[in-house]
Amino acid sequence: MAFAVNYTSEWWVSWLHSFPHVSFGFQLLHSDFQPQAETYLQSLVFLVGIAAAGLALNLLVLFVYFVRLCCCRRHEDEAQKRSNVCCTTWCIVMATLICSGAIGVGFYGNSETNDGVQRLTASLHNANSTVHTVDTLVLVTESSLREAVGSELLRLEEAFAKRPEFLRLVRRARTELDGLLQQLAGVPFWGRGVSLERTAHSISFVEFYRWLAYLLLLILDIIICLLVLLGLSKQSRCLLILMLLLGILMLIVSWGTLGVEVAVSVGVSDFCMAPEKYITNLTQEYSIMSKDVLQYYLHCSLQTKNPFLRKMTGSLRILSDLQSLVLELIIFAVQEFPAMQKELWNIQGSLNATETSIHQLTALVNCRSLHKDYVEALNGVCSEGLKGMLFLALFSIVSALMFNSVICIAPKTWRNFRKSIRRV
Repeated sequence: MAFAVNYTSEWWVSWLHSFPHVSFGFQLLHSDFQPQAETYLQSLVFLVGIAAAGLALNLLVLFVYFVRLCCCRRHEDEAQKRSNVCCTTWCIVMATLICSGAIGVGFYGNSETNDGVQRLTASLHNANSTVHTVDTLVLVTESSLREAVGSELLRLEEAFAKRPEFLRLVRRARTELDGLLQQLAGVPFWGRGVSLERTAHSISFVEFYRWLAYLLLLILDIIICLLVLLGLSKQSRCLLILMLLLGILMLIVSWGTLGVEVAVSVGVSDFCMAPEKYITNLTQEYSIMSKDVLQYYLHCSLQTKNPFLRKMTGSLRILSDLQSLVLELIIFAVQEFPAMQKELWNIQGSLNATETSIHQLTALVNCRSLHKDYVEALNGVCSEGLKGMLFLALFSIVSALMFNSVICIAPKTWRNFRKSIRRV
């Protein structure tokens, strides 16, 4: 029997996981994924704080630079001015082109992250469908056995009240039926407190607005780059001033998104380094499923014990005995009680349908399907999604650097525009 491939973490997961985790009290913490622990959440917020400190330092340097630029103007001759405007113009053009390339990286990272999250939600939907199908099939089978088989056996017991040999077979059949129902009742393994469907919908909702926000951010970056190039071509001071204001805004946004991206990436990498440990603790905390069932689905190997094997084989054995009893009644009792022939054949038909349902249940509770969904979900989050976040972080870094360059060079450029064109 072939089993699904197990999850293996990528190199960038280990790299992000090695980031130091520091609490607000500047204490070095263990990097285990513990979202319920306040100190662990502080370590992630600390990373956002580092980005905020970087932004504050960046703005302070820009402020000092602009003060120096305003207070320390040097008188330059016309030839030097023309040389400066040519040099600064080309510097802005190069910075804008590099920023445009970073925007392409941002689009790729946004798409990769979205693909990873969609892969996760699709796996959650598939797993929820499997769990729901198991619950529904067991419920329908139990209802059919109680109504179609149990009620018919009661009528047969009344009809065969004066024939002890037939009555004994009917009562044995009722005992076997109770045993079969007891076996089937132990098959559903998912707790009622957690819904994978609701979890998938919540993740999709958040991801849609994250993807949309980044898309608008990237479009705004493109507009700013176009404004820069248009202002240079038109030698328009007004456009460059507008670009400068938007550039400062985007610089703040770039630092902010960088902090969030790094914090989220580190948190996700902590989970991806040891997902089984966190999932095991979560399932035990909310009583989602038993530990042996969870290990069966997490590992899905020949060495893993199948916790459903005894229930499935026991159900088929009891069902076979039950069918034999009904067949014996059909052979011997119908001759003396022809009116009971219809009831006996109805029972046999229901038992045949139950056998088909048990075989379907055996296939559904097999670990291959849910283990595949588990591996797909992890690959979606830890491979595609986390890689996309790294590209978004790279976009934020390059974008911040390029906006710094443009903001610093732009004032020198418009100051050297010709007076006749400056009034445009």
